[in-house]
Amino acid sequence: MKKLDLEKSIIALLLNEPQLIPIAASRIEEKDFSPKNKKLINSILNAALRDDALETKAKLIAEFKLIGANVLELLNLYNDELVGSEYLLNNLISKLANENLRTALHHKLLETIKTLNDAEDTYHVVFSLREEIDKMTKKKSTSEIKSFTDSVPQILETINEEIFDKNENVLTSKCLPSINTATGGIRTGNLIGIAGSWKSGKTTLAANLLYDFAQQGLPTLLFSLEISLSETQRKILAMETKIPYENLRNPKRLTDEERRILTRYFAKSKNKPLPIFPISGRFSISQIRGYIKNLKDRFGIKIAAIDYIGLISSTYGIDRREREIAYFSETLKGVATEFDIAIFLLAQLNRAGKNDPSSINLAESVALARDCDFLFTVSNPHSNNFSSVDFGGNIIQIEENHFLIKLDSSRHTQQGRQFLARLDKDGNLTEIATQYNNVYNQPE
Repeated sequence: MKKLDLEKSIIALLLNEPQLIPIAASRIEEKDFSPKNKKLINSILNAALRDDALETKAKLIAEFKLIGANVLELLNLYNDELVGSEYLLNNLISKLANENLRTALHHKLLETIKTLNDAEDTYHVVFSLREEIDKMTKKKSTSEIKSFTDSVPQILETINEEIFDKNENVLTSKCLPSINTATGGIRTGNLIGIAGSWKSGKTTLAANLLYDFAQQGLPTLLFSLEISLSETQRKILAMETKIPYENLRNPKRLTDEERRILTRYFAKSKNKPLPIFPISGRFSISQIRGYIKNLKDRFGIKIAAIDYIGLISSTYGIDRREREIAYFSETLKGVATEFDIAIFLLAQLNRAGKNDPSSINLAESVALARDCDFLFTVSNPHSNNFSSVDFGGNIIQIEENHFLIKLDSSRHTQQGRQFLARLDKDGNLTEIATQYNNVYNQPE
C-alpha cells in the first residue's frame, strides 16, 4: 500500500470511528503526513479531546467539506461496523511509520554516499550516520549514557532543588501532609494505588490529591470511568467554592448566598484557572495512554488519576479477567515512566476488604500491589461499626465522615503508616490525627 493510500485509510478510519482518535493522537503527528493530507489530519488531532463521538464526527465532516476533501469517499471506505478497528488502526499507523522511516533513511543514505566520496575521515561519516539513524528511530544514542561519576553534578543539583522545593518532579500534598511523610514525596514516574471497598472514600482521596496539586499550578488529569462528567465537574466546583456538593448536584437547594458565591467564582476563575482536566466515559488502556500522551504534549500534565482499574474496557481478549487487570497495572506503570508523570490508580477491594482493608483483599487486581510504588487503602471506620480508633494509645472518637488512610505497601518507605481524615460537605478532606511507628500526632 502506497503512502498516500495509507494516509487516506487512517483518516477515513478515524472519521468513521472517532473514539479511536486519542489512540492515534499518541502515535502520529501532522508532520507524518504528506502536504495533501496535513489539514485533514490536523483537524482530527485537534478533535482528540471531544467527548461525544457523534458530535466529533459531525464537526469533522463539516471541517473536511470546508477543506475540500471528498467526504463521501472517506465515509464509504469504512462504512460498516468494524470488528478489531483498534487493531486495524495500530496496523495502519505502523505501516505508515515504516514508510516514513524508509523514505527518510533512503534520502539520508543518498546524502551520506555523496558525502563519503569527498570525506577525509570515513569514521566521522559513519558515526554521523549512526546518530541520525538513532534520531529517526527515537532510540537513545549510547553517547548520551553517562557513568555514575559523570552524573554526580546533576544528582546533587536535583537533591538541592528538592531541599528547597524547587523540583517539580517531586509532588507534595499541602492538604494531606501525612501523604508526604509516608511516601517521602511522590515522584513523577510513580504508580500509586488507592484501594477501598464500595463507598470507602477512594474516589474522594484521589480527587482531593489532584485538586491539591492543581491548586499548586500542576496540570492534572482525572479519568472518571464510573461517574458522569457533570458530576465530576460539580465535585470539583464544590471543593473550589466550599459549597456543599449536594446543593450543587441539586441546584434548587442553593441558598441566595451560595448563588452569589458562584457568581463571584465565575469572575475569579477567568483570572485564576484551575489546571485540572476531568474526562468521563469508558476507555481502553490504549485510549487512556492516548489521552495522557495528548495532554502531556499540549498542557504538560504532571499527574493523572484513573477511577478505577476494574472499569477499564477489555479489548485484548485475555482469557482471564485477573490476568487482564494485571496487564493494565503493569502497562500503566510503564506509561507513568514513559511520560514522566505520577499516576494514581484506584482499585476495588472484595467483600472481605470492608472489614479488612488490605492488599490481600484486592478484587481481581492483586498484581496492583506488585506494580505500585505505593499502595494506600481507604476505609470508613463508622460503616464498620467502630465508635473509636486507637492511635498509639490515644483514643479518637469516630464520626460518620471520618476516613482511615493507610500505607499498605511501599517500595521506598516503611509501610503501615496511617492517618485519619475528616470529609467536609464540600468534599474537602482535612487531617485529624496521624500515626507513625506507634507515635501519635494531632495536627495543630
